[in-house]
Parts: sequence; structure tokens; C-alpha cells
Amino acid sequence: MKPKFIMTALLLCSLAFSAFAQKSKPSDPVSKLIRLNEGYSSMVIEDDISVVLTESNSNEIIIKGEEKSVEKVKVEVDDGRLILSYVSAGVPAAVKVYVPAALLSRVNINGKSDVTSASKLRVIVAGEGKVHLRSSGKVLVEGTDEFDFIRMTR
Repeated sequence: MKPKFIMTALLLCSLAFSAFAQKSKPSDPVSKLIRLNEGYSSMVIEDDISVVLTESNSNEIIIKGEEKSVEKVKVEVDDGRLILSYVSAGVPAAVKVYVPAALLSRVNINGKSDVTSASKLRVIVAGEGKVHLRSSGKVLVEGTDEFDFIRMTR
């Protein structure tokens, strides 16, 4: 009788612990629309942010991802530069920032970022890490004096 009781108790305990150990479901993706009042001709990506350059010529930037992460993305225009960064420290879950690139002629990347483009683009890599670029247009990639730049193709 005792072995059955012990086995039943162990089974119930393991079921209870497994119920509490379930990972929480990630929240549904959200979109945040930002309308800019100023124009820009260059973009600076300060943190590890995935950017998709669109062919649109609007003044609207769209941020997509988990709600907590979307709220941490800071978008500002300063002296003709569009600056993308995170508000607080730490690495939030993946977000994608959709940026109209009609007037964009230069991109500075200061972190590990994915940049996707369909137009001619000049990229200056000024940070340590890997940069992934996908483009159907012409791309000129340069490094700075502080960092060695090694081009790898797939």
C-alpha cells in the first residue's frame, strides 16, 4: 500500500511542478506608427535593431514586435539625422523598424543590426559585431579608423 501512495504522491508533485514550469506565451506582435515632423538624409542605428528600408517617401516610421520591446525603441531626428536607439539598457526582444528611405543617402551602424534595403545605400560600420545587409540595389560599405572591417559574402 505504501509504494502506491508514494508513487501517487510523486506523480502529483511532478504534475504540479511541470504546470508551474510552463513557459509563458509571448505576447502578440504590435505595431507602433511614428509620424516625423522633420526630414532626414542620414540614419544612425545606435543599438541592435533590425531595420527595413522601404521605398516609401512618407514621413511615417513603423515599429513592429512585442509590446514591451516596441515601447523601448527611441526614434528622433537631430540635424537631419534619424537616430534609432533603445530607451533603456538591456536587450529587448526582436523588433523591426520600417523606415522610408526615399531621401536616405547614408546609414551609420553602431551595433549588431540587420538592415534590409532595395535602393542605393552608403553604410558606415562604426561598432564591433556583425552587420547583415540585404539589398537589391547598390551598397557601399565602409569602416572607421577605430575598427577593422572584413567583408564576408555568402
